[in-house]
Amino acid sequence: MASQLAIDSALHALRTEPQRKTHNTGELMDQLESFIDEGNVAVPSSTVIVPLVKEWLSPKSVIDIGCAYGIWLKAFRDQGCERILGVDADWVDRNKLVIPPECFLARDLAATDLWLTFDQRFDLAVCLETAEHVPLRNANLLVACLVSAAPAVLFSAAPPGQMGHRHINCQPLYWWRELFALYDFRMRDPLRPLIREDQRIGWWYRQNMVLFADSRYINAKPALPEIPVGRECEWVRYEVFNEFFHPKSAPRAFVSEVWRRIHRRMFPQVKEAARRRAVGAKREY
Repeated sequence: MASQLAIDSALHALRTEPQRKTHNTGELMDQLESFIDEGNVAVPSSTVIVPLVKEWLSPKSVIDIGCAYGIWLKAFRDQGCERILGVDADWVDRNKLVIPPECFLARDLAATDLWLTFDQRFDLAVCLETAEHVPLRNANLLVACLVSAAPAVLFSAAPPGQMGHRHINCQPLYWWRELFALYDFRMRDPLRPLIREDQRIGWWYRQNMVLFADSRYINAKPALPEIPVGRECEWVRYEVFNEFFHPKSAPRAFVSEVWRRIHRRMFPQVKEAARRRAVGAKREY
């Protein structure tokens, strides 16, 4: 399993010596592919974060909207959670689920008629690095589904500038905070001060993960630290943005190669389309 430190070192080498031609680019790309793979990031991240959430909130039932293969739900189940449900689009390969198939519900979060109803509410809703993939028109619907599903929501979403495939609705944290406030859900920030330097956890979780909860729930959980009005934290990780987004951080060709490999790894249909185009080009030639 690739470590974040190894990836940081690889990017640092490319940033500090961009003109050298002796870098083993293939090896660096393999490291990055391994790091980007969901299991390499979500598994250690959830292993660290879920026990903290359990200590504060003690959820017995959890729903994860945007669950992918259910790695976070598995972590909650391993911590004694009795009822789980994962929701994501039909692209999820059921053979790769790490939760029972009956605990997965296929729903397209980008559908114009998005709405989720449940027979019972859950103790906690989870929505991690999903909201940026949902069209702007559905952002309010997504939040409405989350607050109707549970009195507390563990939430993280990419801010403007965070790279990723189909990041079509990157919003600053205050934007989401104001949207949750329409439903009388207030933000709490118990996790980030504890995990911000823990390199076992993906940097996007360390930067973006907060908790939203309704007033009654917050009042019943005195262990959750209060955030003074006007002091809500909007910080971003400078060193991460400097590595990934500064125009001098890495050669443009390297960044292009990163995304080419991600697309070919994650989306077989893209790979097949590229093969067909190549065959067609050879015929024309």
